[in-house]
Amino acid sequence: MRKEISRRVVNEQILGSSNPMARWGRDSKQSCFGAFSGFFFGILIFFLTFMLPFSAARTEKDSKDINKLEVMDVKDASGFSGKALLQGIAEPVDRLQVPRGTASDIIAFRYVVENYETHIEEHDETHTEVRNGKDVEVTERVQEEVTEWVKDEDRSREEWSDVRFGHLLLESGPAGPKFDIPWQEIYREGDENTKLRETVEIKQGGQQCLLAIEMKDGNVVAEPDFFRLTDKQKDQLVSTMNSEEEGSRWMKIVFSVILWTIAFNLILGPAMLLFNIFPVKQVGGCARGIVTLLAFIAACVTTFITYVLTKFWWVIVLVIVGLAVFMIVKAMSPGKAEPDMELDDDPDPDPETPAAG
Repeated sequence: MRKEISRRVVNEQILGSSNPMARWGRDSKQSCFGAFSGFFFGILIFFLTFMLPFSAARTEKDSKDINKLEVMDVKDASGFSGKALLQGIAEPVDRLQVPRGTASDIIAFRYVVENYETHIEEHDETHTEVRNGKDVEVTERVQEEVTEWVKDEDRSREEWSDVRFGHLLLESGPAGPKFDIPWQEIYREGDENTKLRETVEIKQGGQQCLLAIEMKDGNVVAEPDFFRLTDKQKDQLVSTMNSEEEGSRWMKIVFSVILWTIAFNLILGPAMLLFNIFPVKQVGGCARGIVTLLAFIAACVTTFITYVLTKFWWVIVLVIVGLAVFMIVKAMSPGKAEPDMELDDDPDPDPETPAAG
């Protein structure tokens, strides 16, 4: 909940005359500087953005590999090498004790303490006023009373345990697997009246899980393609991973379109200065809208071409090689013999023509 409690002027700056022509001159000067500085920034964004569609096209789908695997009992994985989908019980090594509520065989718990507090926040707001024919930029400092739940960082904490999965010890740190086991809330107490709220969430262990892993001689390889512990069934795991991979791919594509749209707008910024000769702002605004639309179309085309060239480069190479071979074969093949169109030097006289006497 927010409530404004004070507002005061902290700065005033005279910008110049409020005459429309004077405003147009100031805006043109500012846009000129911004256009040329933005041009070089746009060039930088243009080249850096190529990494996004390139990465989207080269993304490997681990979900396809996992879908091809048969579920194997972890007891049978001793000495196994290769990619595997193991089944077993995920048993926490440490006996974690939750601060509130009751739970056993937990892989991790998250204890959050929040206080319902009222504090003051400040921010500045700027607007332009017309005084005695002058444009004046006024900056005001606004104080607001904010009442909200604030996390107590000193009392809140999160603890994890390593996991025993058959003969494998799965660490809970960065070297361990991704724990695809949902948080379950087991305790929540407190409201605005008590001014205190406590919440406990856990990741449950001691249950049947699947481990997607890449192994060598029965142990985890140093840098596996995938390393994931989940309480889902195989079909659910494949579906979840496929959704994550597709989401990541489309996010890169969308960001590349956005960044290239911005880049093309910045690159064309100096050319847009030509529209500053019109004092009417609507003319420049309309032109910028058209340029933005064209920049968006160009960004979509650039993203599509980059993605296709990266993902299907081998098809394009085959087509080029095929065309080259076709042209070479056609050039080396003998042409058809042309008919003999030459006339006889001494043609036979027409026998029906009488001889001159």
